[in-house]
This record gives sequence, structure tokens and C-alpha cells, in this order.
Amino acid sequence: VRMQVALRTLSGFTNQWFLNDPQVHVARAREKFDAEGRLNDEATCTQVVELLTALGDLARRLKQAPA
Repeated sequence: VRMQVALRTLSGFTNQWFLNDPQVHVARAREKFDAEGRLNDEATCTQVVELLTALGDLARRLKQAPA
């Protein structure tokens, strides 16, 4: 979380684009992944899907934006 704050601060100086929401925070991650590294927590899976959908939407908007 602290690293995200630092990156967002730097983004203003480097003219970067960030997707502010939705955010995915995985507390107790050890409990939410199986032995093969697959995410098995339904609530976290939902958050990841929402984030990926929002990233796709942002990418489409940026692609259409004038240079």
C-alpha cells in the first residue's frame, strides 16, 4: 500500500496514467491461494475480475484518445 502511494506521487512528475479504482488488496494471501498458486478465494477473484475489466476499459479509452 505504501508503494502505491509513492508511485502515485511520482506519476504527477512523469505524466503517467493510473487506474485509481477498483483496487485489489489481498489480506492473508497465504490463505487465498492453493499449493499450485491458484487463487481460490471467491471475493478476491471478483475483485480481480473487476480490476481487469476496468483496465480493459481504460486501455480502450486511451487508444481512442487523440495523441
